[in-house]
Amino acid sequence: MKAVSCFLALLSLVPQYAGAVDLPSVTVEHLYYLRARAQRLQEFKPDEMVDYCLGLKIGGPAFDSVYAQVLWLRTELVKVTKVDILPASDPYVRWLNRALEAHIGVLREEAMHVQSGLLKEGSVAFDTLDAISKAQKAVENAAENSARK
Repeated sequence: MKAVSCFLALLSLVPQYAGAVDLPSVTVEHLYYLRARAQRLQEFKPDEMVDYCLGLKIGGPAFDSVYAQVLWLRTELVKVTKVDILPASDPYVRWLNRALEAHIGVLREEAMHVQSGLLKEGSVAFDTLDAISKAQKAVENAAENSARK
């Protein structure tokens, strides 16, 4: 993977070949952003990652669907315990609590999958920045060597 990232970064530096490769254009600033984001997200706990996914609307429709179910379960639990005043020992309340716990677990797992993908994206950005840096140094060294001759 690292070799592919490096090759693509080097290939993008050669203009005549860059047109032949169908790659999205990414600025160096964006690569630094992806790298910094990955470093920060690495520290996130599952619940923080859920909040991040919801705030940035990442995770896809399945993630949104599970969150909608969690929200419905929470609302229903508040309704039956606060409005209908059902006791915690009521079978429906116990079922709601178990269902809510299970759905939140699924939501956390999905958020961790998103986190994993974003961390990999940050790693690719780091490798690309490294390859660009090495390519720039190689070009500078070649220019110095040709100037000396």
